[in-house]
Amino acid sequence: MPDKRQFRLPPQEALPSLQTVITWLAVVIALLLVIELFAGKHGKFAIGDIWGFYAVVSAASCLLVVIAGRVIRALFSKPNDYYDNA
Repeated sequence: MPDKRQFRLPPQEALPSLQTVITWLAVVIALLLVIELFAGKHGKFAIGDIWGFYAVVSAASCLLVVIAGRVIRALFSKPNDYYDNA
């Protein structure tokens, strides 16, 4: 006989708030940037040795993906009443 248990989410007050998650994320990022000051770097190219270079490149690439997604959505999305007119 199959188990009839249902998946239940924890109560809202048991979940961490968005502000708590953002705070911890900022702490981790700051800690990683401080560690980067003392860690030795051995990049293949000289530009990879600049402090914070990979963080800037990662943020720029994330922004590029978001912008590309918006452009693709604008190009290929259908109007809201597309199926009503059929």
